Amino acid sequence: MGDRGMTPGTLTAAAVLLRRLLPGAIPTNQGGSCMKTLVAVTLSLFVVAAAAPAFAGSCPKLVAEINAMTSNRVDATGNAAREKAAQADKLHKEGKHAESEKVAKEALASLGKK
Repeated sequence: MGDRGMTPGTLTAAAVLLRRLLPGAIPTNQGGSCMKTLVAVTLSLFVVAAAAPAFAGSCPKLVAEINAMTSNRVDATGNAAREKAAQADKLHKEGKHAESEKVAKEALASLGKK
């Protein structure tokens, strides 16, 4: 650590913030543990933040697939599937992604797609 001009007791701004938010999370007597804790917390937050949009991204794809499959259909099944697609899109825009995906998958199943 000496080559960077930091001593084991020196804290980065992120570590200071973490210490204020989670008292006791960063030991004050060990510089190496401080950095390991900071890296672990940062990586955990990154993984959670990166995973969230992945779940939300499938709703529009499913709705688009339903619309593509029903674009040339004029029967009752096609109409019902289009209504479910609209409902799924509304749920997606409201942030209810699990419900949106469920409705969209029901519509696809009614169209014969598994």
